[in-house]
Amino acid sequence: MKCPLPTPAVLCALVLALVLVYSRPILAGDAVQFVCDAMIPFSYEEQGGVMGEAVEAVRQVCARAGCEPLFVMAPWPWVLESMRHGQGEAVFTAIKTPDREHYLHYCQEPLGMMRFMLVGCDVDSPVVASLADLNGTLVGVIKGHATSEEFANSAWFARDESPNAMTMLRKCLAGRLDYIVINDNSLAILSGMIPEAANLPVQPYLVHEAPYFIAFSKVHADRAARWTARMDLAIRELRREGSLPPVPPAPTIPAHP
Repeated sequence: MKCPLPTPAVLCALVLALVLVYSRPILAGDAVQFVCDAMIPFSYEEQGGVMGEAVEAVRQVCARAGCEPLFVMAPWPWVLESMRHGQGEAVFTAIKTPDREHYLHYCQEPLGMMRFMLVGCDVDSPVVASLADLNGTLVGVIKGHATSEEFANSAWFARDESPNAMTMLRKCLAGRLDYIVINDNSLAILSGMIPEAANLPVQPYLVHEAPYFIAFSKVHADRAARWTARMDLAIRELRREGSLPPVPPAPTIPAHP
């Protein structure tokens, strides 16, 4: 079953829905509004609710910190724009980048780790061990997702942006892309939904591995400072108790030509 791209009418309806949600007053002191995108298994919609391993972690953190999480789903580029302009209050799958640190106030304690792999779109895809091996190829990426600086700035290859992993994976399997950048956990789940994806070759070149954090829009400066402090304490306590998994230090990815 194909996932059709949204029509202009659908996009307009989504914009209106987001405006209505963002215009609701945030409850004083006891509710935090989180904006997130559909990224299986971290966050997704199911039976009218927001689910996912990162969503459940946020619920635990908020219960310990003394607030109620309110979740709003939107495409990732819109999530970032809502944080930049203060329409949304918080996000919970944010990787640190120099640009994002201009408008996001991050918790010090990470919520978890993300690992982005390079995957060939054909079982016989040439092995990629360095960026130079991508010379002349078309690589699928998810719009707005962070990668390492060297990958983001590389001129070895062209990029094709998709709104989500499922759309990108379908392009890959249809032969429209040479390689894709995808989260390892997302690929594992999607391979169960689309069996052909399980045969795609994971490349030795690691695109990015980094912790992700709860972060607040700096537009909400006072609330950001107050809640990040409480959530940092909650994350440390929950991790010490074993309710949250330990986060290993992010490896230093060697420079590639």
